[in-house]
Amino acid sequence: MVSWRRVEPLLRIAGVVGPLLLLLVILADGATRPGYSPWSHGVSQLTQGDRAGWERATYVICGLLVLGFGGGVGRRTAGAPGGKWGPWLVGAIGAGLVVAGIFPTDPALGYPPGEADVVTVSGRLHQVGGSLLFIGLIGGCFVLARYFGHRSRRGWRLLSIVIGVAVSVTAMAAGLLYRLATVNDVTGAPVGALELTAFVLGFGWLAMVAWRGDVAGTSGSARERERS
Repeated sequence: MVSWRRVEPLLRIAGVVGPLLLLLVILADGATRPGYSPWSHGVSQLTQGDRAGWERATYVICGLLVLGFGGGVGRRTAGAPGGKWGPWLVGAIGAGLVVAGIFPTDPALGYPPGEADVVTVSGRLHQVGGSLLFIGLIGGCFVLARYFGHRSRRGWRLLSIVIGVAVSVTAMAAGLLYRLATVNDVTGAPVGALELTAFVLGFGWLAMVAWRGDVAGTSGSARERERS
């Protein structure tokens, strides 16, 4: 039987690698892909066009890593404030990434170039994945802020709340602008810039929490050490 003491650090590493790898691929691909504008095209639109296969594979791989990290969160936070919903919300981030990777979004806002805007079942399912992802990120920030407060991690508590608010504002603004732009056939709106900001803030927070936040690491209380 595999010892939890050996598995737990691996899950913590998964929580660092998954978000950072996702951000690295999104930023590099978006900056170099022909016809794609990080300013006006949504992050999800990278699942269409050139190199879409690599992008979708990254979503799935990183989603599975985040799901694994969620299991570590559940073990470490059990019985504490925020410990019930925190793991489920982290799991929702991972599940959302997997769904968004399996089902690519629809062409929109002029990307991929030359393709008409359409609405497909795959695109709808991609939106479900995206919704799960942002519910997990935003909810996870606020729920785990409770856990950090319980552990007297005041700095982490404040950071989580600030990031939760910032991701909420930027994600909702990106969604609103996207709908306005598609309905009115407007190009150049900062849809991508806002969504990318939400991604960087949310997944950057998640990676920091995994590395230093004590929700799936080995620096728990004495009683938690005894249970593990």
